[in-house]
Amino acid sequence: MKRVMRRCFVTSSYQCDLRNRLQTLKQGSKSVDDYYKEMELLLVRSGIREDAELKMARFLSGLNEEFMVL
Repeated sequence: MKRVMRRCFVTSSYQCDLRNRLQTLKQGSKSVDDYYKEMELLLVRSGIREDAELKMARFLSGLNEEFMVL
């Protein structure tokens, strides 16, 4: 039912905007928790399902550099 509703009422430009927001998402001034929640929300809303490794790579690429100390 959700798929049918999305096809009928959600424009393709909205889906494209969600994917672009997800692609360019950065932590910025958000807390790590808020950044993670926004990333998860965008993944769900855009209908993208990633395995754990891809999700972790996406998450790490958007973190501020201060968190990237090895």
